[in-house]
Amino acid sequence: DAVLSEGKWENRLHDAMKAEGITLIQRPDIVVGHKMHYSFGLYLSQRFLYSRSYAGALSGGMSPVQRLVRGGAALALLPPLMFWRTVSRIGKKKRHLGELAKSLPMLVPFCLSWGAGEAVGYWFGPGDALAKVR
Repeated sequence: DAVLSEGKWENRLHDAMKAEGITLIQRPDIVVGHKMHYSFGLYLSQRFLYSRSYAGALSGGMSPVQRLVRGGAALALLPPLMFWRTVSRIGKKKRHLGELAKSLPMLVPFCLSWGAGEAVGYWFGPGDALAKVR
């Protein structure tokens, strides 16, 4: 209960569960959907805030040099990596390929927004980004 009430990332819950001897498993046969409607701009801003919060939380104990390097890497390397991972995972499953093709023009700015958010999180901390995530 204490970990849940912190209102932080799910990895904190996962770590607490593992510490108590609970085994976490992956179930690739389970398909999860998401039904919330976002406008293009809202989705971009939410990805930015979410990733800023994530990187800001990770960077707390890092040196300024580490934060600078990680932020630069997030800005330069993360967007193409995220794009490739998304496309390749969906391609391997051979499901929703038509939807993937239609989404490709929007996937690029979404990946760029995530990378920018992580860079800002590493460089300047999380700010109040997590409180603004819907």
